[in-house]
Parts: sequence; C-alpha cells; structure tokens
Amino acid sequence: MNIYELTGLIIGDGCILYNKRNRTYRLEIAGDVKQDQLYFKEISELIRKLTNKMPWVIIRKNEKGYGLYLILNNKKFVEFLINKIGLPYGKKFLQLSLLINF
Repeated sequence: MNIYELTGLIIGDGCILYNKRNRTYRLEIAGDVKQDQLYFKEISELIRKLTNKMPWVIIRKNEKGYGLYLILNNKKFVEFLINKIGLPYGKKFLQLSLLINF
C-alpha cells in the first residue's frame, strides 16, 4: 500500500468532505464488510504512518445493507489530498471527468 494506491482508492470508493461552516475536513472510504476488513487495516496503517492518526473503521447501514467505512478527520491530510495530490472534494464525478478530458 502506498499513496498512489490510496489516491486511486479515494477516486473509486472514497470522498473528501470539506464543510466551511463547520470547518470539517474528512476523508471517507467505503468498502464491503465481508471482503475488505483486512484491506482496511492496511489502509489504516498507511494513513497512520502519513498522519500520526489512526482512522476509524466502522460498519454502517446503507441502502444496500451494511458497508465498511474508513473515516479520518484531519485538516492537514485533507488539504494535502486537495492541494498537493489534486483530488476534488464534494461531488467528484464532474470534477474528475473534467480532469480526464483535459
């Protein structure tokens, strides 16, 4: 696991949330409860090495049943993902499609 794999994972199954009103900076990644628990441990360890903070991994009910979610509230890391890596926050589909079609 490295920052490039994490970036791809965020593009595919994650989102970056930034709320100006609440000043919330959050990274969320969704996964399958049955298949992704060991993978989320690897992701958590990489994030811990990068940020010195351990993300939460929780099981939450969603529209398809139950999902596994990795959550990290960390302003510095979220700003790094947005400003240095170039990942969009909020609804990413349109923003990513514009980047791909340059």
